[in-house]
Amino acid sequence: MLSVKNSYWSILLIGLFAYSCTPAKTDSNEFSDYQPSEERILNAPFIGQLEDAPVHFSDLWNRQTIDKLGITRITVYSFGGKSPEDTLEKKVFNFSNHALKLDYLDYKFDETPAVWSKGTANWTNDKNILNLSFSKHFGIDRKLTTKVQRNEDGFTILRKKSLDRYDTTWVKGTFENPSLVMTKIGKSVFSVDVYLPEGSSTSDIEYAFKKLNLSQNDLLLTQKNVVFMNNGRPTSAFLLNEAFSQVSQTKSWKYDEYQNLIAYEEMIGSSTVRSITWKYRKDLLPESVTIDRNTYFYHYEK
Repeated sequence: MLSVKNSYWSILLIGLFAYSCTPAKTDSNEFSDYQPSEERILNAPFIGQLEDAPVHFSDLWNRQTIDKLGITRITVYSFGGKSPEDTLEKKVFNFSNHALKLDYLDYKFDETPAVWSKGTANWTNDKNILNLSFSKHFGIDRKLTTKVQRNEDGFTILRKKSLDRYDTTWVKGTFENPSLVMTKIGKSVFSVDVYLPEGSSTSDIEYAFKKLNLSQNDLLLTQKNVVFMNNGRPTSAFLLNEAFSQVSQTKSWKYDEYQNLIAYEEMIGSSTVRSITWKYRKDLLPESVTIDRNTYFYHYEK
């Protein structure tokens, strides 16, 4: 039985965030024109960061698809806590200006304060620059800024570390279909992921890395990964050794007959360390996602 104090706070939170308890099954908005085989609402290559606030900008939502469908808000929430019917966590993605602007809020109702993370990711109208600013992260009031600059063949992501220090990620291609992701921490190359068609040989992988014009020392010390693609969708990723041979599988993606992403896993050696699965609605948009046994539901608003 809930105490008087807990009941008071439960009533207060329900009053402040009443819409958060709306279950996905009561969502009256349907999007019959969504075709996941031709477009996608989730950017699968970066889906492993699904739970994270996008402070460093992994754009998990395909903004073009969001705009086409006319979606203005997506709420992702879970139940639990002292009562199974309580909303335990809620992530709110508010889209405006043809989905160029994203306002993000993350509530954790078993924490104080309830607002866990808060920020904005705003593209300029020409879609060349994205400015991302967070005022709260993991319950702490602190300003985090990231700038994304479109270039000739992709994007450069600058994550501010201090007054004049940045970590940098280069994405060649697009966030839904990259061909290369390279990350530097300070002045050192930390990791390089190359995206190649399924069936690519060790020689193909080596050639893709040699084209990057990295120093021999960088090639030796950096974490090297290959991600295999099929019809523009990632299917598996492998850690590489210094000879560009596959050492162990690190990630896998699985899709249904409609090309919806239904399962994602991360592995270390022979152990699965992360598992994410999705269920879909009749209109083929995500209905729920289970992340390591925790289930979240999706609610869409036009």
